[in-house]
Amino acid sequence: MKQFQTHQKERMKSLKVSYNENEKLMMECMRLHIDIFFHEYENSIVNTLREKIQSLLADYEKGTVKEKEKQLILKQAPLRSVRNNCIRLHNDLLHFDKIIHKVRGRDELSFISSRKCEEKLQQSETWLKENFSNCVFTENDKSEYHEQMPSDFTTCRIK
Repeated sequence: MKQFQTHQKERMKSLKVSYNENEKLMMECMRLHIDIFFHEYENSIVNTLREKIQSLLADYEKGTVKEKEKQLILKQAPLRSVRNNCIRLHNDLLHFDKIIHKVRGRDELSFISSRKCEEKLQQSETWLKENFSNCVFTENDKSEYHEQMPSDFTTCRIK
């Protein structure tokens, strides 16, 4: 989950950098064309026009920046949603890991917490399959528990 969070954060940063670079390139290109035009036809009327056009370009650039920022925010929203879900599921699983350690030896609480943990694991796996069926993730830590209630004939293994 942490690896995925980092991956999503890097994708958002990359997207923002791409938008900024594209915007700068567009504005530099427009200014270059205007400067070439004005150098070819240098006179007083052209200077007046240059000032007006540069003022219009500045206004256009401000509007374009705001529009691009809105687009960026809209494109980042799904990434943020996925990242937040990932963080929530990760925190839930960590919480259950701590609970299972605390209730070890108390049969009823241990059984309930292991069932809840299994449900949360299933929910996490389903969420990952729905959102990232084409991605490969590595596992950093693994916990294994052997639980048995007095009435059980076999040991329950939770991985």
